[in-house]
Amino acid sequence: MTAVSLTPTGPFSLAAAIRFLEGFTPASHPRATDGSLRLALPADDGTSVIAAAVRQEARADGTPGTVRAELTGRPLPRPGR
Repeated sequence: MTAVSLTPTGPFSLAAAIRFLEGFTPASHPRATDGSLRLALPADDGTSVIAAAVRQEARADGTPGTVRAELTGRPLPRPGR
């Protein structure tokens, strides 16, 4: 697993992004109980998928802070297996 941390330079709220995805039809996204956003995307190699679990920390003053994404790569299942 690889982890990436990003610090937004402007106002960014992962919670607001998740709320948007929850109501975005036809690709609505169910709410995760832990407040994270989970996505799976095909990799450029055509043989694997990348899964991402994205979370945003809160600063000491309660405002949204650093965004952390944990990335995992897995091979795509082969037909007939």
